[in-house]
Amino acid sequence: MLEQVHRSLSHLLTAQLVFYVAALILAYVVRAAVPRANTAAWLFMLFAVVMPGLFRSGVFVRVGTYDEIKN
Repeated sequence: MLEQVHRSLSHLLTAQLVFYVAALILAYVVRAAVPRANTAAWLFMLFAVVMPGLFRSGVFVRVGTYDEIKN
């Protein structure tokens, strides 16, 4: 079970970064139709969601697998 969690979280960093880059691209595309304050608030809220995920991913990767901890 722990190995499955490790595998799924090992790709979390990439997934979160791609998610945020896609949000930046979307914000750029709709820049003429949406007020800048709304776009900035939306990007800030997404950043607030992405950062804890990146932190959790980094902590999990540093801890390692059960076999690495046990030895």
